[in-house]
Amino acid sequence: MASDGKLVGKRILIVEDHFLIGASLSDLLERHGCVVSGPVFTAKDAVDIIDREAIDGAILDYKVQDGVTLAIVGRLRQDRIPFVIVTGYQREYLPAELRKAPYLAKPVLPDILIEVISGTWQTL
Repeated sequence: MASDGKLVGKRILIVEDHFLIGASLSDLLERHGCVVSGPVFTAKDAVDIIDREAIDGAILDYKVQDGVTLAIVGRLRQDRIPFVIVTGYQREYLPAELRKAPYLAKPVLPDILIEVISGTWQTL
């Protein structure tokens, strides 16, 4: 997918505890002009970034090294920052508060991820 410029300069937080997946997501987003924060491997590190940096959106794995990402989701919703859950867990196994969140199952195709974050994050 060719970049349409919608993501250029957008600051995206990646919360992913698998190094290679995080690095791949980071590379993909940077090729589309994003400024990437992370990847970070814990919910605590993610909240620390949200506290000190302005971000435009986030890509979250559901389960990371220090637990699940519900605290991050709460914070993102409070700050009206769009996010997408990218996880190997099936949607029906996620907690109720995440089942209606934007969701992509791993492995995710790069074009689909870019389409989701550039097309459905209207506030981005």
